[in-house]
Amino acid sequence: MVVVIRGKPYIYETTNANTYTLPKFCMYQQKIVLNTPSLQDISCLQSYRGHVYHYKYLGKPFNMKKLNKYINMNVNNPISINFNSLITNVVPGCIYGTPSMTTCSGLVSSCLVDQNIFKCDKPLCSTPGDIYKNCKNSKLYDDDYTLIKNNFSIIHK
Repeated sequence: MVVVIRGKPYIYETTNANTYTLPKFCMYQQKIVLNTPSLQDISCLQSYRGHVYHYKYLGKPFNMKKLNKYINMNVNNPISINFNSLITNVVPGCIYGTPSMTTCSGLVSSCLVDQNIFKCDKPLCSTPGDIYKNCKNSKLYDDDYTLIKNNFSIIHK
């Protein structure tokens, strides 16, 4: 998710699969973090190992007070993408209530619900596909998209 703060775009939580234990610099906290949500310089997309699509947001600007409160509230919330942990902790939790861990998709979905972009009964259980579907259904995003050119997209045309 791209977040613009004082005219500068940042990425709120994107991490290559299985690299949550690698350090990354969080622009929000102004320090290196491990396994927790981060606000990163948009240049991190160049080294992202996947396709990145940009859909233009058409809605009102985010409530920055709410956004800061949300980011601050989740700043030490551990994130996991390990498949075994996902199956053990998130999937059963999503069936029976609240997952016992957070994924990047759950974090972003929960943030978008907090900003009233869309409604979702269990945002922490969201997948990237759920976020896409909910954003498109909200009518707050353009139908056209841009594939962001990064090292991955150049190699995997």
